[in-house]
Amino acid sequence: MPDIQNPGSAFGEAIGASMEVVLNRLLAELVTEHSCLLISRGQANPKTLKDTKLLLHDESGTAFNIDAVVANSSL
Repeated sequence: MPDIQNPGSAFGEAIGASMEVVLNRLLAELVTEHSCLLISRGQANPKTLKDTKLLLHDESGTAFNIDAVVANSSL
């Protein structure tokens, strides 16, 4: 088990992660009803098998890490 430096912060992170899981489930149901798709994680890295980050690039090439995106079914 990792050594927790700040229990309050760790507790807040755990609450936020749990809320995100529940919210993504609800959003996925909602967007599916409108023929769309909720994408909340990137493809698995073949070496680590961990999900990659979702990145949104602006016109300047700056990458922003995003939590989820709603896409229409034409993708």
